Amino acid sequence: MIKIISILAWIIIIITVLFQFGIDMAPMIAGLGITGNVLGLALKDSIANFFAGFMIILNEPFRKNDYVELGAYAGTIKAMDLMCVRMRTPDGRNVTISNNLVWATPVTNYSDTDKRRLSLIVGVPYDTNLKAAKKVFVNLINSYPEVLSEPAPLVEILELADSSINFVIRPWVKPADFWTITYRFNAEITGKLAEKDIYLPFPQLDVNLQK
Repeated sequence: MIKIISILAWIIIIITVLFQFGIDMAPMIAGLGITGNVLGLALKDSIANFFAGFMIILNEPFRKNDYVELGAYAGTIKAMDLMCVRMRTPDGRNVTISNNLVWATPVTNYSDTDKRRLSLIVGVPYDTNLKAAKKVFVNLINSYPEVLSEPAPLVEILELADSSINFVIRPWVKPADFWTITYRFNAEITGKLAEKDIYLPFPQLDVNLQK
């Protein structure tokens, strides 16, 4: 903004000084108008990014170091200015997105919350003791100190699928613990179910042969 104001101020000062020396400024002002129109067409994308940057600053959908999802990209905001936003993806890629695209894209800010809900789905065979399976899920998820007690974790039957009865386990955790609990649960649930002689099912197909 300081640069823009400085440039505009110098243009006004120069035009005023030349006018005081009796120089006809009409052709120059007309030329500036034509040049401005040409530059406006050539820089329309940059101008759109500039004003989109203003809208991002005013609405503040995210801040530096927030973990956000912008369209097809998700990562940590590393820098932003009036032209673009720079983020670092979890796999180490540096992505630069123009402000115009950011402003036109739904923004999901995972850092601007004090808790997140996981949605873990586990299938068990149809001949399983469902009460025993549910108890395994409840005991395992409640054994994690990172899982919040309020709201309480939800463990229920989600659907009757083709080859399994699918449970959904939905605990609430702090954003920083989201992936930690996801990976830990997935690594331990098979062993915990096996202790109760419950094994994860696999797709089965019955084939009837007729003459």
